[in-house]
Amino acid sequence: MAITVLILIPYYLPGCNAGGPTRTIANLVEHLGDEINLKIVTSDHDYKNPTPYQGINIDCWNRVGKAKVFYCSKNTLSAKHFTDLLNETEHDILYLNGLFEYNFCIKVLLLIKLSKNYGKSIIMAPRGVLSKGALSLKTRKKKLFLILSKFLNLYSNIVWHAASNNELADIKNNIGEHANNAHMIPNLSAPFSDNCCTENHIKIPGNINIVLLGRISPMKNIKGALSILQKVKGNINFHIYGPMEDAEYWAHCQKQINNMPDNISVKYMGAVDTSQVRETLSAYDLFFLPTLGENFGHVIIEALLASCPVLISDQTPWRNLESKGVGWDLPLDNGQLFVSTIERIIMMDTKQLQELRTATRKYAEHRSITDNLLNKEKYIKLFQQHQRQA
Repeated sequence: MAITVLILIPYYLPGCNAGGPTRTIANLVEHLGDEINLKIVTSDHDYKNPTPYQGINIDCWNRVGKAKVFYCSKNTLSAKHFTDLLNETEHDILYLNGLFEYNFCIKVLLLIKLSKNYGKSIIMAPRGVLSKGALSLKTRKKKLFLILSKFLNLYSNIVWHAASNNELADIKNNIGEHANNAHMIPNLSAPFSDNCCTENHIKIPGNINIVLLGRISPMKNIKGALSILQKVKGNINFHIYGPMEDAEYWAHCQKQINNMPDNISVKYMGAVDTSQVRETLSAYDLFFLPTLGENFGHVIIEALLASCPVLISDQTPWRNLESKGVGWDLPLDNGQLFVSTIERIIMMDTKQLQELRTATRKYAEHRSITDNLLNKEKYIKLFQQHQRQA
């Protein structure tokens, strides 16, 4: 009998506004759905958009790709209805995502703790929320919750899943003794496909087209990106893509944009459908994301697969990129290093950039194929191990 994993996540396909976690689970389904029964319980709407999805059945199971998905209405999220849903859904393992999310994580753990007879293994994936950068936002609330969770013994007998070695350290530092059963398995990236055009990319020395794609939120450090760019010499077109998560933060960004020097043009291009991300990124000379922290960074591998060299912070698992000839990962406290790196790329001609783009694509192809094969087996072993322990 195949293992059945019940995944709880606040937002899932066809939504795209929640960013990485949605992509992570979609990739997990694509890679594992033929060998493991995957059931997903999620909201009936996208992040920051209360309108229910069109074309799906609410409060019942839908077949979405290789998984069954239950889209919850607001009524189903009540404690009683959600408890009934968990009890009635056959599964071997419960897989939670997000840690600080209330309806699909905190409330579930509280309900399970109160029931005292839940006999399944529980795997918790924080999805980057315990990183230093993430904890620097709304710090008081998060620290208070972590203290309270320890007092309530909320995480006893939890299996932890980290997507990077840094996240593994974050889990152990913040959770303490209840993080002894922790596994590090990187996220699976989207299946490789050879359908992204890399030819006929023209680069004029002194000019550059730069792209940032990510949620409009402080974690993506858009203000930091603008501060760096305003010091760069050369003609810059900077396009920002992504769903609007934090309007107040974006208002501060717009003030910076309005004061940018004449050599820099900045445009917000709106959100991009997941299916169009790779094609969109392929049109640019450089992907720029001085993020405060990523536990994986799906958009980074998407940029690399799109032959778009990346300039990112050193707060992601994607490290030592310059030695591989595919990009740069730099410390956030050295803004001048970001500036000088961008100015080097600005002076490249078509031949130089094409060599960089070709190397970027080859590296990404190899990483995507080999990493996915290796990590897929690790996920299967993780689920098999904890099915036996349940």
